[in-house]
Amino acid sequence: MAPGMSDRELAEAAEQARIKIEAVIPDRLKQASQHNGLLVTKHYLETDSAKHSLTIRKAIDDSRYLTLHYQRADGENSMRTLIPLGSVYWGQK
Repeated sequence: MAPGMSDRELAEAAEQARIKIEAVIPDRLKQASQHNGLLVTKHYLETDSAKHSLTIRKAIDDSRYLTLHYQRADGENSMRTLIPLGSVYWGQK
């Protein structure tokens, strides 16, 4: 999730975490870790989802409510207030 669906802060933190983890992996595990499918790119994308990532993460950390204004599938405008418990990447953006 970090590079494509996040804000710059989270993408950079993910990259720093990857670097630190790789620095302490024993030599016997380094080759396996390079082929495990865990990739963190060194950039982030300015997607619509990423634009709101920092706000959502801060609401989660602070246990705050979020109010969402959106357009329903039938074209009507709507609003929901929710308590974000976590952030999960699910499928396509």
